[in-house]
Amino acid sequence: QLRPALEDPTLLANVTPRAQLSHGERSGIPRSQEAKSIKKALTVVGLAFFVLSGVGSGVHALRRHLSYSLVEAARTGDVGRTTSLLRWGWLSDMNHRSVLWGPAEAGQTDVVALLLDEGVYPSTSALELTADEGHMEIVALLLESGADATGVDLSGAAEAGHVEAVALLIGEGADLSSPWPLIRAAQEGHADVVDVLVQAGAGINKCGSSYNGVDRVSAAIGNTLSRIVGSPQRMEARSHSGPLHAERCYPLALARSIKAGHTKIAEMLIAAGSNVLAKDYSTGGPTPVELAHEGGQADMIQLLDSALELPLPGNVINAAEAGDWNRLSRVVALGADVNEPETWSSGSSYGRTALMYAALSGRADMVATLLQAGADVTLATPQDSATALSLATDNGHDDVVELLLAAGTQR
Repeated sequence: QLRPALEDPTLLANVTPRAQLSHGERSGIPRSQEAKSIKKALTVVGLAFFVLSGVGSGVHALRRHLSYSLVEAARTGDVGRTTSLLRWGWLSDMNHRSVLWGPAEAGQTDVVALLLDEGVYPSTSALELTADEGHMEIVALLLESGADATGVDLSGAAEAGHVEAVALLIGEGADLSSPWPLIRAAQEGHADVVDVLVQAGAGINKCGSSYNGVDRVSAAIGNTLSRIVGSPQRMEARSHSGPLHAERCYPLALARSIKAGHTKIAEMLIAAGSNVLAKDYSTGGPTPVELAHEGGQADMIQLLDSALELPLPGNVINAAEAGDWNRLSRVVALGADVNEPETWSSGSSYGRTALMYAALSGRADMVATLLQAGADVTLATPQDSATALSLATDNGHDDVVELLLAAGTQR
């Protein structure tokens, strides 16, 4: 009896399979009510997430505020507030090192000691800031707590004249490779700091690798073209005016002391071996001797002029170039290095020796003096391999050629 009804297609067409029913319909819950329940649940979840995010952000903001409060309390020397904030752990990782900078620079010894006892890291930055201000008790505290002095820049302490801090940090291994501590101490007139730095072996010159102007342009153009055509080789061209790269040095500390009128410091730097005839390789500016004459200070002029008679770097070359046999003889007799190459020029003379200058000018008397003092006839310039013999030959100085050939044969 049921078969005709089951076989009726209109009856089965209106029946939805159970697998296609929603959870609510299978449970007897109307679809509209099910949607409202889902919406309500999602709203609750969203509100909970918002509340939790707000609480997290609030805690983070509070912690950051209190951390900065700790930094400020430490900087101003408020021991009580610093202690309270430390007790509650309001020291974030972000401020764990910088919290020491403020009190160290401000000279807050008690706070620095408290922070170090609490395990704050004694950074090199804190040590440098303290030395710049000359707070020796804090410098000692930081060093005792393990602060590393090897990375400290002494420029600030030297410029401020804190000789005790400079001396102590040098003893702890502070780096002396930078010329700026000496330059700044010389400029500011701190003779005691200059003396400490020089005695410790600080460099008296500012040196650098300098491009010759012509080579700078030609190399830049050549390298650009190489990139365009895909060449794997970069230009290493040299022009007639000198090497592409040349290590040049200039006694900037001496120049600054001359400009500032610090005669005593200038004398100290000259005694340490500053080249009074070197030109500024970076600007082509005047030599220290020329600076003294430009300044018009009588005692400084006398000091620099008398320095030309000393066996200092550059003096024997300058005397030979100037054709001054009397001065050449005096500086050679005092032990000047007769084989010193010129390293302060940016022209083709880079690398020339006094013997080359004497040979170039045909001064047989100066050539003989230099050879007797041990001048090396085999030395050559780096850019064009010129020797004293080639310079004398090219300029037709036969008497000088004979002297050089004889010296070369004897050696």
